[in-house]
Amino acid sequence: MKADKEWLRYIATYRTDKSASDAYDIVIGPVANDQAIRTVNDFIKGRFTENRAIQLLLPQNLKDQYTFKTEKAISILELVEVKCL
Repeated sequence: MKADKEWLRYIATYRTDKSASDAYDIVIGPVANDQAIRTVNDFIKGRFTENRAIQLLLPQNLKDQYTFKTEKAISILELVEVKCL
């Protein structure tokens, strides 16, 4: 996945409104790493437009993260393998 306007709005909402909620059980999207979070914060502060923030985020090779937000989501997880180091 890549950073897009929907992702940016979602991240911005949860960074500015701690009481925000949604109906999602699982959320999958790019991880806002140190560089990306600076861009997101600048967007939140009004320093960047949505389009400019996305332009700055797209070249970054952001890895996906999976967030299991409910018991229902956690219940679908299945242990596949254990590796000892």
